[in-house]
Amino acid sequence: MKNPFIPYTRRLNGLAFSTFMVAILFLINVPNAVYCQKSKEHLEKGVAKDEIEDFDGAVVEYSKAIELDSANVDLYDRRGTSKYFLGDYNGAISDYTQAIELDSNNAILYYNRGVAKNKIEDFNGAIADYNKAIILDPYDFVSYDNRGTVKYYLKDYNGAISDYTQAIEINMDFTGAYFNRGIANDELKDYGHAIADYTKVIELDPNHTDAYERREVAMDNLRDMVGPLEKNNEPDKKEFDYAFIFLILETILTNVKINY
Repeated sequence: MKNPFIPYTRRLNGLAFSTFMVAILFLINVPNAVYCQKSKEHLEKGVAKDEIEDFDGAVVEYSKAIELDSANVDLYDRRGTSKYFLGDYNGAISDYTQAIELDSNNAILYYNRGVAKNKIEDFNGAIADYNKAIILDPYDFVSYDNRGTVKYYLKDYNGAISDYTQAIEINMDFTGAYFNRGIANDELKDYGHAIADYTKVIELDPNHTDAYERREVAMDNLRDMVGPLEKNNEPDKKEFDYAFIFLILETILTNVKINY
């Protein structure tokens, strides 16, 4: 399914240090200010290593920073994401959990942990984390999309379609949700809706070859349902007979415009 699970950590706000707070620490306790500065240096080195995909090196730098600043949410979140890209999903979950203990109202942390839980096939745990992320950020269309895909894996196709639809209502140009919804509709043998979704993907992204291929298959399946009809067999033709598509949709759904 065209729905890669990518942690959102990079969406966090840069360095999690306040110049004002560091200044206060300097006035009160010079050694603590030095520790914060060193922690910041390790954080910056970790970010730089992440950017060149040296995730092992990034984990080392974030770990050093955490030794100096163990209450910094951003450090655990970033180390968790570096571990995620190393394939250490349990380690990532542990770091995201530590970050959540420090900041239980951060939707991104729940999203990231849900992504990692999906990788170890803890689907119910992933859904629980996406649920929390959505409660904290009701407009996070990616959490809806990813929760929909977990439901798809659990064969809850109607639940998946509901989540993809919610993602689309928030972001009507989100091609991934249309594509994923089309796949879920295919599973329900609702080929009319699937065709409509793949057509929307192609409208938004004319180079989306998978959408063309899946739409053709859905068209074939729909033809089989309504009876043998003549098919245009031009071998190099990528576009389909839209008049035929609309005829099929009118026959099955009584309306060319597909509403959910």
